[in-house]
Amino acid sequence: MFLDSRSSLILEELYSYQGRVFIKTISEKYPLNARQIDYSLTKLNDYLEHNGFSRVLKSNGELIAVIVQRFCSYFERKAVESMFLLNLNVW
Repeated sequence: MFLDSRSSLILEELYSYQGRVFIKTISEKYPLNARQIDYSLTKLNDYLEHNGFSRVLKSNGELIAVIVQRFCSYFERKAVESMFLLNLNVW
């Protein structure tokens, strides 16, 4: 299971807003409507649950992620591991 670009974008926005961001903020910043964001949120939540993390909640037009710091640390570690493996293949 992988994280698609829109779902990743939502996760990045949650991270940059310390785990709370309004759907309207995302839709004003990017060419996404509420339905697209909702669909991507569903995919993001599937990905999070698959990897043992809590779901992102949606309440009154706001997305709330309790574990965004922990997840982003995991995500960054995986990116570093991938870069390290790519560098090994170059040599």
